[in-house]
Amino acid sequence: MEATRQAMLSEYISGLYNRGMSYRKCGMYIMHVASFLEQADTINRRGYLKYRKSHIADVGWQHISIMSESICDFLATFGIGYKTTARPSKPLEKLDKVSEKNKELLANFLEHITTVKDYSPNTIATYRFGISSFFKYASEYNAENVRRFIQTLSDEGQKPSTIRLRITALEQFGNYIKKPIEIRRPKIQKSLALDNIPTESEYQKMLDYLLNFQDKKYYWWVRILATSGVRQSEFAKLTWQDVINGEVLINSKGNKYRRIFFPKDVSSRVAEYVGIENRSYPVYSNSQGRQYSNRWLWECLQKWGAECGISSDKMHPHAFRHLFAKMFLKKKNDIVQLADILGHGSIETTRIYLQRSYAEQKRDFNKSVTW
Repeated sequence: MEATRQAMLSEYISGLYNRGMSYRKCGMYIMHVASFLEQADTINRRGYLKYRKSHIADVGWQHISIMSESICDFLATFGIGYKTTARPSKPLEKLDKVSEKNKELLANFLEHITTVKDYSPNTIATYRFGISSFFKYASEYNAENVRRFIQTLSDEGQKPSTIRLRITALEQFGNYIKKPIEIRRPKIQKSLALDNIPTESEYQKMLDYLLNFQDKKYYWWVRILATSGVRQSEFAKLTWQDVINGEVLINSKGNKYRRIFFPKDVSSRVAEYVGIENRSYPVYSNSQGRQYSNRWLWECLQKWGAECGISSDKMHPHAFRHLFAKMFLKKKNDIVQLADILGHGSIETTRIYLQRSYAEQKRDFNKSVTW
């Protein structure tokens, strides 16, 4: 694929994952768009129509719809021949009562996710409330009614996070009754309290404190969290051998694989610390290789932070991922590379680290405003 088309594909993909689609549908879009870019004579409406005509037999009539949808969406994204217009949704009005049929459907679904899926009580309660709310407005489950229900929630001023929960519940219900649907989720504006990230001095203070422990693994836990930028779920999957190797390919958030790197200094010193026979053990485990609970790491950080005089708001595993991001941008001002290292699907997620904390803003203000 020529460079210009490759650049268009990369730009399209970077925006695709922010639109609330499932990973499966994103994958289908990318597959068809990439094929179009590789084989089409021209990247315009005429080129698409010619490509579509020549590929109907290869794709098959059952898949021609998703192929056309994805390529037209790609062209519309770049303003080439097509425009996307959102269909207005008419909000639903509340029904007098829920039908017995729908009550039975909901009861059967709840039994299924309780006994077969073994979902947690909190998830079951969330799904029960979301689906029962839907049936108070709609007598039949279909894509149009779901779309109008979501519009109703939006008009009522429900938060995007709440609406996303309702969509997830309804999608799961649709899969259960063999009527799968996909609804675009509203975007949640991500924010980050930058004052709740450990400072460099606080980080060093904690390391000095942990070095006094007889068991040095706690020191290495914090070093690894802060120098690799791993999520807690990723940290729990690491072995000492992964750290010694200097990198590992890991199945991460959203069932996507990403490569995690470890500094050479950390790798070499961990190799000295860990015995040969224990290198296959998880990093987050006891001397017998048995892993701790996720909660325990949080409790440890809270306790150590209190001993070091560090605010409890800064003492959780993800805070050290934030510390890594801030330190990386300070040393190497490359937000694109940081997004790749952190495994962010969109660079917009990474932009939050460009913000300044209150202390940084005040320092820069006093330093700059001298007139």
